[in-house]
Amino acid sequence: TSAELAALEGVYVNEITGAPTFVAVHDGALALGRLGNGPRLIPITGSRFRVAGQPVELEFRGSEAVQSFLAWPPRHPVVAQRRAIATPGKSELAQYAGTYYSEELDATYAVTATDSTLELRTRLGDAKVVRAAYKDVFDGDFLIAFTRDGRGALSGFTMSSGRVRRVRFVRR
Repeated sequence: TSAELAALEGVYVNEITGAPTFVAVHDGALALGRLGNGPRLIPITGSRFRVAGQPVELEFRGSEAVQSFLAWPPRHPVVAQRRAIATPGKSELAQYAGTYYSEELDATYAVTATDSTLELRTRLGDAKVVRAAYKDVFDGDFLIAFTRDGRGALSGFTMSSGRVRRVRFVRR
């Protein structure tokens, strides 16, 4: 039913990589993507779905979504935990604005807030846009996870992309 599908909507987070998977109801069916504009989820049972056009199944188990790969070579299932989707307003986004530096990369990013996104810029190149996924985490070309100190103040972020995970940037 539409109520059962709506109960499965949300963001599910891979606990190893932090990568979000968005599940949304679109045109009366579940689909992947922030707006449900990705592949449809074809029901197999009330809690198990096949990803259209892909050798992948998703099984919803309470607050988890277990992703199983059906192709060769076999892989271990990926477990993702459901999190609350972040929808910060302009003033909340503004708290992330600032300059961040990575000693490892010897790179500096200037982070600015728009009405609904964050933009990351280096001295060279175009801005990279990231959107809120879940608390303190934004995704786009990179996965940006902001970090906080013991008092809860923003202290930096980690950046992940592909095989590169959790490159540390400190707030200046």
